Amino acid sequence: MSPEALPPDVAVRCRDVHKTYLVHKRISGLIRSLILPNRPDPQVRRVDALRGLNLDIKKGEVFGILGPNGTGKSTLLACIAGISPIDKGSIETNGHVEALLQLGVGFHPHFSGRENIIIGLISMGASVEEALEAVEPVLEFAELKDFANMPFYTFSSGMKARLQFAVAVHRTPEILILDEALSAGDGFFNSKANRRIEEICRTGNTVLIVTHSVSIVESLCQRAAILNNGRVVAEGTAIEIGARYRKMISDSNVAAYSKYQLQDGERRTGDFGTGEASIIRADIEFPQGGSVAAWNKPLSLSVDLEANEPLENPRFRVEIYNAHNGVLATSFGNLCVDPMTFEPRSVSLGRLEGNIRLRFDIPALPLGGYTYFWSFALMPQKPRQKLETENYYYVHRRVMGYFQVESFPHLRRTIGRTVFAETPVNVSVETGDAAALGHRTAKA
Repeated sequence: MSPEALPPDVAVRCRDVHKTYLVHKRISGLIRSLILPNRPDPQVRRVDALRGLNLDIKKGEVFGILGPNGTGKSTLLACIAGISPIDKGSIETNGHVEALLQLGVGFHPHFSGRENIIIGLISMGASVEEALEAVEPVLEFAELKDFANMPFYTFSSGMKARLQFAVAVHRTPEILILDEALSAGDGFFNSKANRRIEEICRTGNTVLIVTHSVSIVESLCQRAAILNNGRVVAEGTAIEIGARYRKMISDSNVAAYSKYQLQDGERRTGDFGTGEASIIRADIEFPQGGSVAAWNKPLSLSVDLEANEPLENPRFRVEIYNAHNGVLATSFGNLCVDPMTFEPRSVSLGRLEGNIRLRFDIPALPLGGYTYFWSFALMPQKPRQKLETENYYYVHRRVMGYFQVESFPHLRRTIGRTVFAETPVNVSVETGDAAALGHRTAKA
């Protein structure tokens, strides 16, 4: 079917696309497949990269593709670019396709940056004169004038990405395909690249981006899709798909952390410490009895403790981690921020005996768009040694529980970022017997 058969508003159409790779475990298996191509060989493994994939990309839009490693994203781009043939189905395009699929591909490692620019532009269809005239503008855009005569193999991955991107977008291709190219540059160049992509789209051309960065998709793309096991499992606006992909990865990480806490079918607390206190349970309360948290909304965390001996004014620490990447998102402790004045203040727990509940009320949660897990530590008033570790705490649990925070589309460029280094929080201490403190359902 010819490209003219496509509707004028469609740039790329994929219908029932299949792509299979044959992985030969031994060289003898490769020889056997060449001699006896129709006979099954146990030494050959089939890898179905694309499995009946269907996708439409509109003309003039920036379209993002997200998905785990090995799910067929790069294979799909190679098939759309015509680099890799498909086994079944059809791929149609409206316009010339220019692809930047992998750092270093298409550029000779021993040629200089200047020479690679000329060769790259000529391979894209530019005349020799046009390629020679474009060298200086491309070097200026890539911010590599000082490295123009160095061999390409001496470039860092970021420098390679900048040069290849500058060459790829110089002639304003009708369909531009980028595979992880934007994630390799620094922040300043990424801003310039984003502006260039926006310029390309204003001319009515199309950009297709594959990346693991949800923020790139949310900030640049109008629509997006999630690929998993060679198929499109979700398609929609960039904000919707970004939120869904974050939750998908967060849920996967939550499952991994939960599996870590299970040993021989029984829950393993993973507690550390010297044993003066024990964690009985943990709880999370959402506003209006909901099941998820939201940015700038209240959230309450509580810990039920048993002090095995009187503890004089111990220190505590609560840390909240992004389950997407395990990075600390926010924290608070004895030195925390007053929610009324937003000034630092010192909180004293006093003397802890018997059964205690510590409650942490966060009036305005400064997080959004991810799943988070939280940890708790109770420590002596004074460190027992200069290099304080969790083994010298009264008790420390790395994973107390998990909670999901909704994305906030109206702040699309800051989703998931921490607003405060220290979260404003109210801390309260409740005392009582185990029955009074233990009526809640454990979340940890």
